[in-house]
Amino acid sequence: MISRLRLAQRLYEIAEHQGGFFTARQACEVGYKDNTHAHHVRSGKWIRDRRGIYRLAQFPPPPRPDLILWQLWSHNRRAEPQGTFSHATALTLFDLSDAMPAKFDMTVPHGFQRMAAIPDVLRLHRARLAERDIETVDGVRVTAPLRTLIDVILEGAIAVELQVQAVDQAIRRGLIMRPQLEAAEVSTRTRRRIDGVLKEVADGNFAPPSSGLGWTRTGSSFTRNETLGGPPRRPQLTRITRDARTMGGKPCIRGMRVTVGTIVGLMASGRTREEILREYPYLEPDDITEALSYAACQADEIEIT
Repeated sequence: MISRLRLAQRLYEIAEHQGGFFTARQACEVGYKDNTHAHHVRSGKWIRDRRGIYRLAQFPPPPRPDLILWQLWSHNRRAEPQGTFSHATALTLFDLSDAMPAKFDMTVPHGFQRMAAIPDVLRLHRARLAERDIETVDGVRVTAPLRTLIDVILEGAIAVELQVQAVDQAIRRGLIMRPQLEAAEVSTRTRRRIDGVLKEVADGNFAPPSSGLGWTRTGSSFTRNETLGGPPRRPQLTRITRDARTMGGKPCIRGMRVTVGTIVGLMASGRTREEILREYPYLEPDDITEALSYAACQADEIEIT
């Protein structure tokens, strides 16, 4: 007979590598009987996030709980993740370009199946990924920068200007080297598209999307000039901060390790403001409002197709 303390320890050992989340199957495997799960939810020790997926109530919230939730959803019967966040979603995780996808892009194996319908918040791509194509960011699997850029250019779902911006930033930040894109083994059509993007970066012709709204180039860096062409387009956002030492410089809420992308992602996955505030008790209602305002400004300035 395993003690309750030992059971809790075994479950914690699994959950700590998944941002505090775990599946019902994983709970059963460590020794929690299926008919006891509801009791642990009622006692406040577990929180039920989705059918078959729970999280430890006292575990610190991860940077992207929404992504961890959907990665667990992709597990097979052996509790192995089948999904890898990719395409435009991977761009956001690497903070490349101003792309803000409306859905989560996830690449799964060709044989991936689910009995129920695929949730609307997900956009699945089917491909075989090599180990070199997968990295871990914020506790979730994501396609490596090189694979991400090739996928985005091949698919063409985001504006060419954003593709150029992403490649430009990836090279300048050392996430990829230019020869890697030049030597990538791809189809003839994809090669033409990659070469077109690289030409824009190489020739220095790249201007941020919607440059008429006011961008200034200093060396290889781009900044928005909010005063060009009239009054500032973006409202005063006093709660949105950016610090290279926090979450890789992504826009965060009041200097905390909660990014604007986290808030937007939670709202996109169907969470209400009240639910988000319960999950993140240190957030305030105005934090959510400003995060959505920031995202709206980004979407307004950058045309996303």
